[in-house]
Amino acid sequence: MSKVYVVCILIYFVAGNTLAQNEGPKVLKISYKEAVEVALKENVNLRQQKNLLEAREADRLGARFQYLPNVSLNGSYTRVDGQQFDQVQGILAFTESDRINGSLDASLTLFDGFNRASSIKQATYNFKAQENAVKRSRQQLIFDVSQQYLQILLNDELLNIATDNLEVQRTTLKQIDGFVEAGTRARPDLYTQEAQVQQLEVLKLRSENGYRRSKSVLMQTLLLDPGVDLDPATPSWDINEIFAQEYDLEELYSIALKNRPDLRQSEFLVKSSEKAVANASSGYYPNLTAFFSYASNFSSLVAESNFIPTNEFETIGYLNGDVNQPVTDVSPIAIRETSEVGFNQQFFDDNPVFFYGVRVNIPIFDRFQTRTNRVTSKIQRDNAKLNVENLSRTIYLDVQNAYLDFQAAKEDYTATTKQYEAAKKALEVQQERFDLGIGNLVELSQANNTFVNGAAARAQSVYTLLFQKIILDFNLGILNFEDIP
Repeated sequence: MSKVYVVCILIYFVAGNTLAQNEGPKVLKISYKEAVEVALKENVNLRQQKNLLEAREADRLGARFQYLPNVSLNGSYTRVDGQQFDQVQGILAFTESDRINGSLDASLTLFDGFNRASSIKQATYNFKAQENAVKRSRQQLIFDVSQQYLQILLNDELLNIATDNLEVQRTTLKQIDGFVEAGTRARPDLYTQEAQVQQLEVLKLRSENGYRRSKSVLMQTLLLDPGVDLDPATPSWDINEIFAQEYDLEELYSIALKNRPDLRQSEFLVKSSEKAVANASSGYYPNLTAFFSYASNFSSLVAESNFIPTNEFETIGYLNGDVNQPVTDVSPIAIRETSEVGFNQQFFDDNPVFFYGVRVNIPIFDRFQTRTNRVTSKIQRDNAKLNVENLSRTIYLDVQNAYLDFQAAKEDYTATTKQYEAAKKALEVQQERFDLGIGNLVELSQANNTFVNGAAARAQSVYTLLFQKIILDFNLGILNFEDIP
């Protein structure tokens, strides 16, 4: 029965794989915002940054717990085999014994040179710095997806232009072939057109390859199955609304200084490094600690003695020296008996001991360890301040470049739109002249190349302007998933 079941399972999977191969890859239709949402959920780097945030939260909680006492329960068991004093027998003998020790210890730091207070603040600043690191990682991921999605749309548009142009040139090739057969065109025109068609076929293949490669890059970012084929949708954004937006460079710079998460992260790291200097300086102060301990023990060799009186009396002398008249002690002779003391009596009744007090530790000479730690912490603090200064200058350049790119994208959109319209009209005129037989193939080819270049330039300018607002928001530090249209 089991063999039949296994055979059925194999047939099921073979049939399933065959159907999957016949159906081809699964097509996933996805919009730009959906792509960003998938990336924010699946990206490895962002998830790692979130894990670090959890670790910083644990550090902050641990720093707060330093104000609580340390409590520990200790115990040990020892078997001794050798020469030792046997209290049960009252002799020194070779024997085995069991020993059990236990204690409950507690200590509370009363003063540690302000180390705990500095540690809490340092952990808090590290947590806030990591919060901003996560926020910047989200913005960086949105920016990367935007660039990759933009490249897909652009390559798709270039592929459509190459495909349409190839079809037009194939139609022209058939037209020229008819003219040659009719004797109205020279055969070299046919050969020239055939060469141009072959060149456009190569261009189409390259465009298809670029389109597939750009989709593969986005699929890797989204961690999609390689068997999935993306079908990205063009954003339905109003390009005229984006084109009409105006900005002031100094105002943009002020917005960036207030909102850039990486700058906030660097500033919190400076504050954290300042608290690290305070922590290192705590080694110059004395430490004051209160302690308490409850301890007890048990040994199998511990015994207790019992004296049992008898009817016999001890002779202590003789009356007048006559041995027949002994003088005895008034107390009867007692026999000494020993017995092992039990665990409960020893551990809980006889042997418990309490220790408590206050311990002070005054540092006198620590081989310059505190000094070394303090110098190292100061250097790290100074480097953190330099990072803030450098990042502030970098932010200004980022904002300036994004602003200039936005202005250039608007100008490029205006220029390429005019270029496209002019090239389109010129191609229509040359096509009419060629159809009427008053134009030559060279003029038509030149007009067609100008139109193709104009169409490609216009497509690039359109998509660049569409995504330029996202690029600007990224450099300003205000790029959020919720604000994506």
